[in-house]
Amino acid sequence: MNWNAQGHAPTNLFGVPHFDFHFYMTDMAAQHAIDLTAVGYPRPRPMCRRRSMFRRII
Repeated sequence: MNWNAQGHAPTNLFGVPHFDFHFYMTDMAAQHAIDLTAVGYPRPRPMCRRRSMFRRII
């Protein structure tokens, strides 16, 4: 279960704050055994980009 404070797409159905309930039909061991580096899985994106706090002035 997780809380979506801003809602999510499609906004006409889920655009208001709500709880999401996810039901998985496999056990945790089977979920963790999935090889995410296998061909066909998208490469995970970083949650945020690292930005330099300082800029070089030349």
